[in-house]
Amino acid sequence: MESSTKNKQSDEIINKMACKAFGEVKAVEIQELKEGFFNAAYEIKLSKLLLKKK
Repeated sequence: MESSTKNKQSDEIINKMACKAFGEVKAVEIQELKEGFFNAAYEIKLSKLLLKKK
């Protein structure tokens, strides 16, 4: 859904956010999830698998 309140981001900005959050990764596929009214949400596939240590 299109809305003037959504804060859409470019692929470049999404890649920078992923790198800052997860280290040396790159977003290889970015898809906007368009169902929301107010927030922009994205499905992002990263260049490598991330595992959380216990």
